[in-house]
Amino acid sequence: MSKGWYENGRYVTQGMQVSAALADALNRDLIVTEFVNPPIPSRDFDWSATGQGYDEGDPIGWGSTESRAIANLINGE
Repeated sequence: MSKGWYENGRYVTQGMQVSAALADALNRDLIVTEFVNPPIPSRDFDWSATGQGYDEGDPIGWGSTESRAIANLINGE
């Protein structure tokens, strides 16, 4: 899992590089999450996280929880 945490409603990372556009979106609370719950046995893709204004080819974070999807989006894990 990533080295990050929520602080005052924002996700904070320590010693991680994130793209400037993603960092800007995070600081303006423009991360969009969605409970997808696809019909597959794995729960690793229940949540997705994207930047607001998502366009084809932009990064998507996936995770078993909302916070893991956001961490995956931020850290690209």
